Amino acid sequence: MPLSISFNIRKIEGPYGGGNAFVNYLQAYLENRGHKVCRHLEPGLDLILVVSASPNPATTSYRLGEILEYRRLHPGVALMHRVNMSDEARGVEMGLNKAILSIAEAADHVVFVSEFIKRHFQSHGLDPLRPGTIIKTGADERIFHAEGGEQWSPEQPMKLITHHWSAGLLKGSDIYLRLDEMLSKPPYAGRFEFTYVGNLPFGMSLCNSRHVKTVHPKDVGGLLRSHHAYVSAARFEAAGNHFIEAVQCGLPIAYLNSGSLPEYCAACGVEFTLDSFPGALEALRENYADLRAKALARPYPAGLMAERYEALMLEVVESRRRLPFAPPSLATRAGLLAKSLRRQANRARRIVCKRICG
Repeated sequence: MPLSISFNIRKIEGPYGGGNAFVNYLQAYLENRGHKVCRHLEPGLDLILVVSASPNPATTSYRLGEILEYRRLHPGVALMHRVNMSDEARGVEMGLNKAILSIAEAADHVVFVSEFIKRHFQSHGLDPLRPGTIIKTGADERIFHAEGGEQWSPEQPMKLITHHWSAGLLKGSDIYLRLDEMLSKPPYAGRFEFTYVGNLPFGMSLCNSRHVKTVHPKDVGGLLRSHHAYVSAARFEAAGNHFIEAVQCGLPIAYLNSGSLPEYCAACGVEFTLDSFPGALEALRENYADLRAKALARPYPAGLMAERYEALMLEVVESRRRLPFAPPSLATRAGLLAKSLRRQANRARRIVCKRICG
């Protein structure tokens, strides 16, 4: 059944974060399957997928108020919300949490990109009974694959890499600066090399590492494959594309114990805290062969992710057509229950009063 689908994120060319990569891949997949996909609100939509709760008009093509007005005029349209961000990951109160909760409250179905982000918003008041599914993020297997990748041997330096398009401080700049300093002295000098790809926070510079500021998205996979292992110190990531892409290229990963990183990387990486980072680097060297084998066996293909989204979209649209109104929220259900209990209590009082008085 072909669907007419709208995403609320503008099309942006070039490297611009995981949400952009996700939408571009999913749109191409759905169109190849015969569905119609647009980035605005037009008549005849079967489903709206909210990808970004950000109020930024440069990236978001419409907001919740416009969606609710569209649904008032077209009550049969289904609404899905993909939750993949939070204020905590941005390090500042931007209203994202509030916006995400509002959109989720109106949605027919909520998709979480990790168990971590699901628990996070439920702890902030999201109704745990609202229909929801976890669909893990996948990387484009045409770009991010392990074929032709370099393999490390103990007699050579281990080439580490990370990549972030955001210059936010919570992407791990403190750890990357620490690594850069470590490379200037034993026992790390000559045993490790480090490449940072993307934008650095304002005022930050690397003295002992390689910085690649600009790279075409299609070339990122090749750059990852030219290294041996990956480092991510990102905080509160819902499901960062950077480490997913790295693992799919066969790179073992040293990852900070934060956000969804353990959820995605535990099987093929070494966890570290702010105190244990040097030990994690040594563990990468000691266990490289085993960790690489596990990374090769644990891909996150975008094709599988897209299949799951398409199947869920068809299911949600069919449910909406059978019942063209949003499921009641937890607050609404609680209010209805309280109202019902008050009616029963009033009825019981009337009966008792009638028997006593009469």
